Amino acid sequence: MIAIDSNVVLRRLLQDDAAQCLRVDRLFAAHAAILITDIVLVEVAWTLAGKRYRARREQIVAAIGGLMEDRTSYSRTGRPCGQRCAITPRRSR
Repeated sequence: MIAIDSNVVLRRLLQDDAAQCLRVDRLFAAHAAILITDIVLVEVAWTLAGKRYRARREQIVAAIGGLMEDRTSYSRTGRPCGQRCAITPRRSR
């Protein structure tokens, strides 16, 4: 089992950089289990709620909830986690 940080989780969820997303998808495919800690989940939620993405609470809950349904990734509790969400950066006015 390997552990990943929030940047890897965000690339997996947002699919916003084709080259990095391909690397993340390969990483997920290459490992039978991936650990995503509670701190990483908090960082992901904080980033999604921030100025760049301005995700609504429901979107963040759906993104992290979807992450928990993936059979490859595991939280510290041992529950499966890694799906993509529909959150995109907001343009500045």
